[in-house]
Amino acid sequence: MAYYTFVKINDIEYNEYVTGDVVSSIGENNTSSNFTLHYENNNGRYTDLFDIGDEVQVWIHNAVLTSGTLANGTKLLTGIVEKRVIKGKGNKDIITITGRDYTARLQDITVQPEVYTSQLVEDIIEDIFNKYVEDVTYDKTAIGVTITRITFKHSTIFDSLKRLANLVNATFWVDADRVTHFVFKNTTDSGLLINNTNSLDVNWTKTRKELANQVWVYGDRYLDGYTQTFTADGIGSVFLLDYKPHSTLINVSGLLSKGGIANFAQEVQSGTQHLISFNDRHVIFVSGTNAGNNIPVSGVTISAEYDRDLPIVKFGRDRSSIKAYGLKEQVIIDKDIKDPDEAEDLMKSQLAEQSNPKLEGNVNLDGIYYLVAGNFCTVNKPNDGVTNQQYNILEVNYSFDKEALLREEVIKVKLNKRIRQLTDELKDIITGLKGLRGSDIDETDLITRFEFDEDQLQLQNDGWFVKQRFTGSETLWGMSTWSGGLWDGSYDYARTTTISGGEF
Repeated sequence: MAYYTFVKINDIEYNEYVTGDVVSSIGENNTSSNFTLHYENNNGRYTDLFDIGDEVQVWIHNAVLTSGTLANGTKLLTGIVEKRVIKGKGNKDIITITGRDYTARLQDITVQPEVYTSQLVEDIIEDIFNKYVEDVTYDKTAIGVTITRITFKHSTIFDSLKRLANLVNATFWVDADRVTHFVFKNTTDSGLLINNTNSLDVNWTKTRKELANQVWVYGDRYLDGYTQTFTADGIGSVFLLDYKPHSTLINVSGLLSKGGIANFAQEVQSGTQHLISFNDRHVIFVSGTNAGNNIPVSGVTISAEYDRDLPIVKFGRDRSSIKAYGLKEQVIIDKDIKDPDEAEDLMKSQLAEQSNPKLEGNVNLDGIYYLVAGNFCTVNKPNDGVTNQQYNILEVNYSFDKEALLREEVIKVKLNKRIRQLTDELKDIITGLKGLRGSDIDETDLITRFEFDEDQLQLQNDGWFVKQRFTGSETLWGMSTWSGGLWDGSYDYARTTTISGGEF
């Protein structure tokens, strides 16, 4: 049976492409679904028709359809043109357009500094979509896992979803109807059985490279109140603290002692009774001409109240994996982790995901199937050591040309566990650098915002107030013209406030 593809750009069909590729992918892959289409651009036929930002739809069908009739076809992808290349000589050019699906919206927008505490994963995602996402909806599916605390500091929505997915062993993707799905892995059956009758070429790769059976997770640090007591012997003037002290209060026999900083000045100031050496963790009681004798007498109780700086750190190991494959350690450092429970959840999920060698399958299929990355399929290839195993579909690659469509050899699928590539390592480095640069960002920061629009402006905020400044006439300061009030309508302190009806 022959199959046919149809391409619509801005709702107009352009089916004269030379070759094309559509790649359906899930968030686990660090990539979005994407497309590439090549057209003969003789005499500049498509130069003025294809441009950046155009919407592209790619359909597949098992019959030739009348133009504009795609009701029975299957839509593989809806995306946005992000790059256009024209190459050739004279009047014979090839125009190539490439772009991403609407996952691009999730990769191009960040989550503003915010903390979510004791909320279900699906409620967190829903709130993020309601606040920040346009052109893409969220198919809220019950996950049922409560996140104790999670902090986002201008991480992209895509990376934020991936972070949540890593915590609960889930995956996510944006489908051809611009709907985002976030579900547990291996929960939706594609209905595909891969066996010797429909697999043309199979490549299985199993590796220990990414195995991790001992995991350390380091989050941010926090200050914790701590109290230490000493009993003076009347001789020693230096007392060692357990931790480096912050905001220290020293009491001697119940009376507050006046303190200073060790080595901060050449002479001890009058009235100073003790000094704090932060790095040495010392409380030093002073004596001398200016300070007098402040060394506690024998038997006196000294109380040191201070904040100690503690790390959020969790450690776990899989002993059976260590016995089978040898010890292999992973250290995760993420300053966005502000809660020990989040660190523990991440440690457990990483052990569950990585304590066994990764097996990645790449299969060229004979036949045309509509497959969604994120669903799972069943593989029965006994000669390859795979008998009726359910594997997650990580990626589906459709390669279109006339001969491939006639042969029905257009689909290649990636299965089970993705083996990391150099691009993944680079992505981790970039994400880590962003985290370091944004470590001082706080959700309570006061932000000055500038918005530019010509018609109607929507503001996302907890509340707002307006100030007007007049210069002797009814004009707003900094504006050349003004008519009437600043805006019409009631003052609404909802998170989203629409301001319209005037110039601003």
